[in-house]
Amino acid sequence: MKKDIINKNIIMTEIIESISIAKQWLQEASVSGGLFEKTGLSYRGLFKAPLGFQSVGLFPEAARSLNILKSKFIQADGDFRDPPEVELDIHPAPSLQFFYPYRTSWVTIGAQRLGRYDISRATGNFILSLQDNNTGGFLASMNSSARYFNIVGTSQAVLAALALGEWDAAKKGADFLVNVFEIQSAHLQRFYTTVDEHLSVVEDWPPAASGYGSLEIGKPNQYSYVTGLAAAVLAVSYRIFGQQRHLQASKGYYDFTVRIHEDTFTNPACGKLMWSAALLYTITDEPKYLEHCELASKTICSIINRIPHMHIDTIYPDYTKQPVPFTFEVAFEYIYWLTEVVKELL
Repeated sequence: MKKDIINKNIIMTEIIESISIAKQWLQEASVSGGLFEKTGLSYRGLFKAPLGFQSVGLFPEAARSLNILKSKFIQADGDFRDPPEVELDIHPAPSLQFFYPYRTSWVTIGAQRLGRYDISRATGNFILSLQDNNTGGFLASMNSSARYFNIVGTSQAVLAALALGEWDAAKKGADFLVNVFEIQSAHLQRFYTTVDEHLSVVEDWPPAASGYGSLEIGKPNQYSYVTGLAAAVLAVSYRIFGQQRHLQASKGYYDFTVRIHEDTFTNPACGKLMWSAALLYTITDEPKYLEHCELASKTICSIINRIPHMHIDTIYPDYTKQPVPFTFEVAFEYIYWLTEVVKELL
C-alpha cells in the first residue's frame, strides 16, 4: 500500500506538470495564437473544447467555445454538425461516419457542466432520440439504411445521459455495452465493435473503416481507445447503479484492450485506457491498474509536453485536408482525461 501511495504521488506530480504546460499554451493560443479563428472553421476542432477548457479552469474560453458551437454547428434539431453549405472534410472524422452520437455527447457534457442548459437540453434530446428501445444502443450512423449500434457512440452517449440525469437511458446504454461484450467473450481474439438491432455482430466493414469495426489481438497501431472507453464508462456506471455485470464487463473490456498489442500503452490512443485504469484502481485497489495508469500517463504527458514547441499552423493547418496527428481536438481530450485521472487518484 505504501508503494501505491508513492506511485500515485509520482503519477499525479507528472500529470499536474503537464496540465500546467497545456493550460498556459491554451491561454496563449486563445489570446494571440488564433485558436478560435483556426478551430472555428469546422466542428472538428472545437467539440471537445468546452470540457477541455473547463477542466483546467479556463471558463471564459470554455464559454466562448460554446457560443461558437451554438452559433455555427448546433442545428435546429439539436444535432451537432457542419451546416449544409459547408463542404465536409476530404477525410471526415470517424465520429461522423461510424459512431454518430460521439461528438454531440462531448458538447452536451461540456454545456451541462458549464450551466448552458439551453445547449445541453437541445443536444441531449437529440442524442436520446438515437437510442434503440430494444437493444439500448445508440444509432451508429445517420447515413445507413441499416440500424447499427456501436460501442464508441453508445459509451459517450451514456456519459452524456449521466450528465443530464437521464438514468434510465444511461443504464440501458450501459447494459448494451455489457451485452455486446458478453456475446463475444467466449472467443476474444477479435472483438467487433458494432452490432445490429438483433445484437448480431457486424463483420462487413469497408477496408478504410475496418479499424473502427473490429480490434484484433496481436496487431499494432490499433484504435484501442474503442474498448478502453467502454471499460471506463462501465466502471462509472458500476459506481452509480451497483450492477456487478457492469464491473465484470468493464474488467473484460479492459483486459482485452491491454492484450491487443505490446504498444497499447505507448499508442497515442491510450488516453481513454488511462482513465479506465484509474477508475478500476480506485474501485478494486488492484496494483496492476495503477501500474498501467502510470504507463499510459507517461505517453499522454510526453505528447502534452511537446505542445509549446508546435506552431499552431503545424498542428492544424487546413481543415479541408487530413489534419496532422496532433490536433486541437486531441489536445482538449488529453487535458480532460488527465484531469479526470488526477481526480481518481487524489
